[in-house]
Amino acid sequence: MSQIYSVLIINSYPITTDAIENMLLHNSLAGFFFKVSSAFTISKAIEKLKENFFDLIILDTNLPKSNLPKIKSIEDLHGYIRCNCVATKTIILTSYNDNIRLLNILRKINPDALLLKSDITKYDLLQAVKLVIKDNPYYSSTLNKLLRKKISQNIIIDPIDTDILEELSNGSKMGELLKIIPLTRSGIEKRKRRLKSVFQTNSNSDRELVIKAREKGFI
Repeated sequence: MSQIYSVLIINSYPITTDAIENMLLHNSLAGFFFKVSSAFTISKAIEKLKENFFDLIILDTNLPKSNLPKIKSIEDLHGYIRCNCVATKTIILTSYNDNIRLLNILRKINPDALLLKSDITKYDLLQAVKLVIKDNPYYSSTLNKLLRKKISQNIIIDPIDTDILEELSNGSKMGELLKIIPLTRSGIEKRKRRLKSVFQTNSNSDRELVIKAREKGFI
């Protein structure tokens, strides 16, 4: 029996949104029909989520940060979806091809599907949609290779790491960090050394650490 599934595409590029919408509306999946809505900003996405139920959300990682007090990033937005739309499935599309960033998306966000844009075709996206709706995870080829290596990896950037990076990017010195970060001086220094190792900085410079973290999309 055919069923109509409600889909929200959250993407800042109208052309990409239109392409995904056309693919869904003119798909070749037997028994799958879609009603599609779109949002180009995090704020607009929250409005849509408060007004409607969606079976599936297709979320792009390139969304600009919002001015909302508690939902500024795609990580925050995905957390909101998980808490307030528990039956909704999520597919994340990303152009990031850095292993550290991808591993952290998997560990921190844990979407139902994660697809690297350079990997996927129309067929891949349709397969992801079909599997995710049927409660199965889906990862594109690069992600599958990365997952096979994941057990030997121990890389995660947790909220405290992110706070340290944000404060360093704002020019905060140790005295200011001690007032904001719930760690001792030695604890903060240990975190910074680990972050410099993770991001493979060429020096002990906090400035280089901030540059590397920004390049990889963490701040």
